[in-house]
Amino acid sequence: MKTTPEMLATTGSIRDLFATREWSDTALGPRELWAPSLEVSVSMMLDSLLPMWICWGPEMLLIYNDSYIDILGNKHPESMLKPYAEVWPEVWEYLAPITIEAFAGRSTFLKDTELLLRRTERDEKAWFTYSITPLRNAGSVAGFIGTAIETTSHVISQRQKVSDAERLEQMFDQAPGFMAVLEGPSHKIVIANKMYMQVVGHRQVLGKTFREALPDAVEQGYLTMIDKVYASGVAHHAQVVNYAVQPIPNGPIELRVVDFILQPITDSYSNVTGIFIQGNDVTEQTQAREQIIHVNAELSSIVNQQMVTQRELAEADARKDEFLAMLSHELRNPLAPIRAAADLLQIASSDERRVRQASQIISRQVSHMTELVDDLLDVSRVTRGEVALDCMPIEISEIITEAVEQVAPLIRTRHHEIGLQLSPELLYMSGDRKRLVQVIVNILSNAAKYTNNGGRLLVRTAVVESFVQLDIIDNGIGMSKVLIDRAFDLFAQAERSSDRTSGGLGLGLALVKSLVNLHKGTVTCESDGPGKGSKFSVRLPRIPSPDGANTRQPDAIPAQQAASSLRIMVVDDNVDAASTMAMLLETSGHQVSVAHNAFQALMRVESEKPQVCLLDIGLPDMDGNELARRLRGESGTASSVLIAVTGYGQAEDRRQTLAAGFDHHLVKPLEINVLNEILSRVADAH
Repeated sequence: MKTTPEMLATTGSIRDLFATREWSDTALGPRELWAPSLEVSVSMMLDSLLPMWICWGPEMLLIYNDSYIDILGNKHPESMLKPYAEVWPEVWEYLAPITIEAFAGRSTFLKDTELLLRRTERDEKAWFTYSITPLRNAGSVAGFIGTAIETTSHVISQRQKVSDAERLEQMFDQAPGFMAVLEGPSHKIVIANKMYMQVVGHRQVLGKTFREALPDAVEQGYLTMIDKVYASGVAHHAQVVNYAVQPIPNGPIELRVVDFILQPITDSYSNVTGIFIQGNDVTEQTQAREQIIHVNAELSSIVNQQMVTQRELAEADARKDEFLAMLSHELRNPLAPIRAAADLLQIASSDERRVRQASQIISRQVSHMTELVDDLLDVSRVTRGEVALDCMPIEISEIITEAVEQVAPLIRTRHHEIGLQLSPELLYMSGDRKRLVQVIVNILSNAAKYTNNGGRLLVRTAVVESFVQLDIIDNGIGMSKVLIDRAFDLFAQAERSSDRTSGGLGLGLALVKSLVNLHKGTVTCESDGPGKGSKFSVRLPRIPSPDGANTRQPDAIPAQQAASSLRIMVVDDNVDAASTMAMLLETSGHQVSVAHNAFQALMRVESEKPQVCLLDIGLPDMDGNELARRLRGESGTASSVLIAVTGYGQAEDRRQTLAAGFDHHLVKPLEINVLNEILSRVADAH
C-alpha cells in the first residue's frame, strides 16, 4: 500500500484524490465495496466548505476534506488514513472518551472547547466548536463523522473584551479620586468607587436615591447643584468646597474639603439621563497649604539640623575608620608573638623550657584575641536586644569585690592605688550579677588604662533618692567636653599614646551604657578637662534588703585537677588543630586517637571504643551533628561522652548540638581548664 504523501502528491485537492484514486490498495478497500453510509458521508464531507473528517473502522482511520487541512497544520498529508489516536496523541486523553461515546451510538456537540495542539513546531492553544455523529453499517456503528469550526480568534476576542471591561471596572474602582454615577431625575446611585464610599462615610448608598442615601449632603445644598446640572445639561465645577459628613450614625461630624465636577450623561438624542460625579478629597492638601508658613519658618532650623547631622555622620564615619584601624592593630599585635612562638616551636622543639615558654606566649595571646572577639560579639548582642538578664537581688559590695578582683592584675601592673568607700548600709538592687560585674570591670579598666602609672582610683557607693549610686573616680588624663559628649558612643576613645597600645576597641563604655539601660539605670561621666581626672557614676534602682540576704557567701574557687586517663577520639579536618589537641590531652595522661573526617571516625569507633569524642562541627564529608547522631547508633559509642568543638556559640547552635546527641558544647578556642573539668567528671563517673 502506498503512503499517504504519495497518494496526495499524484493529485491536486483531496476531492480529486477521492474521485480518481484507486482505493483497493488502501485499508478502506475498493470504493465500490464501501458501506453506503461511508460513501454518502464522504460525498457530503467533500462537498462541505466546513472542516470535516471521518474516522472509520475499529482503528478509526482518518479521512478528511480540504478545509480540515488548516486544522491539521503540519500533520497533513501524513494524517490521511492514519489511526485517529496517532494523529492527535497530544489531546487523545480528551478525545478518547468522545470516540467511545460515538461508538456507543451517541452524538457529541461541544462549543468553544480549548485544546493544546501540536500542529506546528510548537504547542498552541486553540478553541473549537464541533460535533461528532456515529456512522452505522449493517445496524452497527462502524465509525463517525465530525464537523469542526475553529473559534480561537472569537474566544480570544471575547476574553479580551471581558478583560478590558474588568480592567476598566478595576481602574474605576481604584481611581485615586472619588467617582459615582447617578441615574434618572431621582438621581439613583448606580455606581460608586471606593474613594466615593470613603468620602461619604462608607454607608450603604448603591440603589438608593441621592436624597435617601445622603441627607447630610442634601442639607448642604449638593442636591440643588445636581438638579441644576440635570435640568440644564451644563456641567458644574467646584473647588475647595467644604463637606461636613457624619461617617457613623449619631457619631462626630468630620469636615472635609473637596474639588469636584458634576458632568451630565446624555443619550444619543442629547437627552440628559444621569450625572457623572468625579472629584478629589483635598482635605490634606488644604491643611498642608495652611501649614506652609509654619513649615517655611521651621525650614531654616531643619537645614541647620541637617548640617549638624552631616557633621555627626562624618564624625561617626571617622570613628568607624579609626576603629577599623584599631581593630587591625589590636588583632595584629597578638599575631606577631604567636607567629614567633610557632617558629620557635619548629626550631627548638626538643628544648623543653623554650617549648613551655612558647606555649605560654601562644596561650596568653589567644586569650587576648578571644577577649577582643567576645567584646565585639557582646556589643552586637546587646545592641540587637538579644541579651536576656538573669535578675536577682544583689548587694552592691559583692559585685564591686568581684570586679576589683578581675581588674587587680592591671592595677598592680600600673602601680595604682585603689580605695573603696562603701556605704555602711547594705545596698540591694535587682540585676544580672555577671552583667553588672561587667559594667564595673569596664569602667574600672578604663580608669586604670587612662591613668598614668602610680595613679589613684576610688570606688564609692551611696544612696541618692531611690537609687544606688556607684562612683568610680581617677586622677588620670581626664576628658575634653567633646570626648565627654561621645564617651558612650561606639568606637569612641581618648587619644591613644605609645604606652596605651592595649587601649581596646572603644567598645567598653558603649556596652556599659547599653547594659545599664537594660537595668533601668543611668550612667554619666564628668571631668574638669584634660589632665584633671574623670568620674563615672552609675545609678540603679534600689530595692529593699531581702530576708536572709544580709550575709555574703564567700567565693568558692574550685581547684583544677587533671583527669584520670581516658580513651579519647579527636575528629577534626584541621590537621594542626587535631594534632595540637591530641598532644595536650596526651600530656594529661589520656589515650588519644585522631581522625580527620567522619568516615575514618565511624570505621574505628567499634574497635577503639572511645569514652570521649571531641567532634569538630564543620567536617568535610559529614557535619558534626550528623556524625554525633551516627555515633549514638554505634554500640562502641552509644554511651560515650560527645563534646562539640565549634566556632559557633549562639543559643541556636547549642540547641542544634544538644538535639544531635552532644553532651557538651565548647566554643573555639577551647579553654583547657573547662575541658579538663569535663574530663575529670567523666573519669570520676568511670
